[in-house]
Amino acid sequence: MMYSIAEVAEKFDISKNTLRYYERIGLLDLIGRDSKGIRFYTDDNLDEINKIVHLRKVGASISEIRIFLSDEKKPTIETLQNRIQFLKHLNQKLAKEMIEINEQKDYIDKKLNQLVKTMDSPES
Repeated sequence: MMYSIAEVAEKFDISKNTLRYYERIGLLDLIGRDSKGIRFYTDDNLDEINKIVHLRKVGASISEIRIFLSDEKKPTIETLQNRIQFLKHLNQKLAKEMIEINEQKDYIDKKLNQLVKTMDSPES
């Protein structure tokens, strides 16, 4: 199946400029174009974009993603070990962020409960 740049941007909630940027810097394999030069994306392109978007969301830099994706194309023991270490690092970072977010949520919940109790209690 083929998708327009607008469809892909909407699907991944990123801008068309971001997609063009990923293509320009070589994160994406060549994107097909029709006879008028309009980009069309394949399911394989969407798989690549999905990886990039997820890695970006967990804090991977463009250069880290570039290495991660290039290592995928040459699976040796060393590259597999590098990929495992990289994903473990991202996983630890994400776990830490989840703890911090839960702490913030607990704080907000506590304050919210205090305010609700204040509204519900009769005035003296």
